[in-house]
Amino acid sequence: MSTETWISGAHKRKETLLSKIGGEKILKEAVDLFYKHLLSDLDLSRFFHGTNMEILKWHVLNFMSVAFGDVPKTFDLENLILDQHKFLFEDPYGLSVDDFDRFVGCFKMTLAELDIENDVVEEAVGVLQMLQPVFEKGQRDAELRKKTESRQLHFLQTAALASVVGMAVLSWAKKRN
Repeated sequence: MSTETWISGAHKRKETLLSKIGGEKILKEAVDLFYKHLLSDLDLSRFFHGTNMEILKWHVLNFMSVAFGDVPKTFDLENLILDQHKFLFEDPYGLSVDDFDRFVGCFKMTLAELDIENDVVEEAVGVLQMLQPVFEKGQRDAELRKKTESRQLHFLQTAALASVVGMAVLSWAKKRN
């Protein structure tokens, strides 16, 4: 997905999806309930340790208001997600596409619990699903960084070992003379 696809569809969603959900008031209820679900999920709650949940909820409410409403053309969603969540893709968290799918599943369950019509739930989930490739990229980039760091560490260890061996050989050679 390019974020352009996500943005270009926003103008069509502006008058429909946010209002179909029930507006900002229902979306706020959804965000509160969504985080209750996330925090009760042992696999997903680990991403929120030490996080100010009120600030996070505020950001997510604003994000979803934009996502289900009007996305500015200058909004660089991919870089925003990758920059702000980079540490989550790294160890020890290891945010993955599977985690993304679980997040979306929790959101879908949340909207269903709020008695939002199934077609509206599916439409909202579809908007969020368009972000999956961004999470795939974040996961891939983190794996590549980890491999690169591992190679660099291996190189440094090899160089250090070669230096030690070289010094030992020189020391041995000096003692022989």
